[in-house]
Amino acid sequence: FPVTIYEAISSGLRVIASDIPAVRQIIKDERFLFSNDQESLFKTINYANSNVSAHSDYMDTLKTIITTEYSLRFMHQKYIDLW
Repeated sequence: FPVTIYEAISSGLRVIASDIPAVRQIIKDERFLFSNDQESLFKTINYANSNVSAHSDYMDTLKTIITTEYSLRFMHQKYIDLW
């Protein structure tokens, strides 16, 4: 559960991240994921910086999802429903 990514996105930061299964649960758009090599990281940074509007729009969409589906109230209700 990549809490740091949730926190960064919910704080309004633009995020790129390593392409690992836990991160893919949040960031599904491959344009903002990089594999485990410098060239991939470089390409992802360049893409995000060259397409600020698209990146910001996607982050805003993720922020909306995170702040509703992972809010304290929502998570509290999920735990109550579970037990």
